[in-house]
Amino acid sequence: MKKLIAKQCGVVAESQVVDQNDKSKGFGNKRKKSERKPRSLAEAAARERSWVWEHFSKEDHPIIEKVDGNDVCVGHTRRAQCKYCTTHLTCNSSSNGTSALKKHLEQVCKGYPGRTEIDKGQTHLATDGKDATVVHLTQENCITDATEMIVMDELPFSFIERPDFRRFCSVAIPKFLVPSRKVIVKTFLRMYQSKKEELRKELSSHCVCLTTDTWTSVQNINYMVLTAHFIDSSCKMHKRVLNFCVISNHQGTTIGKIL
Repeated sequence: MKKLIAKQCGVVAESQVVDQNDKSKGFGNKRKKSERKPRSLAEAAARERSWVWEHFSKEDHPIIEKVDGNDVCVGHTRRAQCKYCTTHLTCNSSSNGTSALKKHLEQVCKGYPGRTEIDKGQTHLATDGKDATVVHLTQENCITDATEMIVMDELPFSFIERPDFRRFCSVAIPKFLVPSRKVIVKTFLRMYQSKKEELRKELSSHCVCLTTDTWTSVQNINYMVLTAHFIDSSCKMHKRVLNFCVISNHQGTTIGKIL
C-alpha cells in the first residue's frame, strides 16, 4: 500500500513539473478571443474573400447607451452599407457571415444590376375541367392570394412560415418566394383599408338599415355585431358586417353609446 501511494505521489509531482515546463515555453499563455485585438478596416478588407464585398462598403457605427440620462458612446459596431441603395446591414464576420448581404442583393435591393427579377410573372396553364386559360402569376398576386386564404380560412398568420406549406409552394410554384408573416400582416392591413374604402363608397349610394345582435359567450364575454342591409338597383338585398366588438352588457343605453 505504501509503495502504491509513493508511486502516485511521484506521478503527480512529475506532471506538475511538465506543466511548469510547458508554461515556461509559452503553451499556457494563449490569448482568449475576448483579449484579441480587433482587426482594422484595412486588414479586414484585405482578407475578405466573398464576392458580396464588391457591392458593400464597411463602416464603423457608434454604440450609444443612456448613462445618467445622457447619450454615451460605449463602443463601435461594424456594419455594411449597400452601394446601390445605401442600406446598412450587420456584418460581424464571426456571428453574421455574408448570407444576409447576399440575400439583400438577390431579393431586396432593386438597384443591384445582377438581380434576377421575379416580379415579371410566370405563365401557367389553368383549367376548370372544360376550358383551359393562361394565368399570369406574379409575386405580388401570390402574396395577395395567400393573405386572402389565411383570412377566409381563419388561419394564423404564422401558417405562411410552416415548413410543409413552404415545401408545397417550392414544388407547385418554384418561382414564388414565400414571404414572412410580417409581409402577410402588412398586406392584410392594406387590403383592409382598401375594402373599407370600397364599402364606404358602396354604402354612400344606398339607403342603409342597421341591425345589431348581441350574445354572451361561454367565457361570459358580451359581444355585439353591427350589420348594414340595403337593396341595390336590381332589387337584390345585400348585407355587410360593419363592426364586431365586445360590450359591457346588453342594455339599450350601452348599445346606443357604441353606435
